[in-house]
Amino acid sequence: MRTIASARVAVLAAALLAFLFTGLLVTAPLLQQDGSILGWVVRAFGSTVCHQDAGRSLTVGGTPLAVCSRCIGLYAGGVLGLLAGGWMSAWRRPAPRALFFILIAPTLVDAVLPMTGLFGYEGLANLPRMLISLPAGGVCGWVLAIAIGDMMAGRAAARQEAE
Repeated sequence: MRTIASARVAVLAAALLAFLFTGLLVTAPLLQQDGSILGWVVRAFGSTVCHQDAGRSLTVGGTPLAVCSRCIGLYAGGVLGLLAGGWMSAWRRPAPRALFFILIAPTLVDAVLPMTGLFGYEGLANLPRMLISLPAGGVCGWVLAIAIGDMMAGRAAARQEAE
């Protein structure tokens, strides 16, 4: 029982950290407008993981978020996946491999198809792009919950055997 509780706490702690990180990405424009150095640091970090194209980003107070709409959807979905995985003890179930590929497919199509020029598809608008990325991020968060839970449950079980 202790292994399940410690694994759940670890996954939910990761979800809290992911939530705080995602919150920083969303509030970075407001922090920048207030002159906070944190807003600039978050935006600089965002530039290492995202193209930050203002035309492909949601805005807060007229300023683009620190990452594009697809990235914010992936991060927000990841938070939800971690929460669900922690709540439901995801590591006690097999990884949803087939579901993973089904849920990331729309995001991949929206990302790759505009690069090919096929069918004249230019990509989704910002809000739909974010929404279509939520399930992909969610399943990634769920898989991360499985990995964290497995590590924690495994360590706790090894400690119990050693005692």
